[in-house]
Amino acid sequence: MKEIKIRNIDPAALTKIESLAKKAGMSRNMYLKRYIETLSVLGDIKELENRYTALVTLTNKAMKSNTVTLSRLVELIEAQADKE
Repeated sequence: MKEIKIRNIDPAALTKIESLAKKAGMSRNMYLKRYIETLSVLGDIKELENRYTALVTLTNKAMKSNTVTLSRLVELIEAQADKE
């Protein structure tokens, strides 16, 4: 494993980080490690979220179009049945 060393951290920020780590029941090092690892994949997660949103939008449009088409088909079938 590689190491990261950060210097000149604002004491108030360090106190807040220690508090958050304690609240999460972990060491400051473990808390920061998980935070940095999470931060490293946020871009990928955002890209997947955007792709998912686009897919849902496209699916919704297709479903609306299919509903209109099926409604028209039902009307045509009913009209044909009335003629017979």
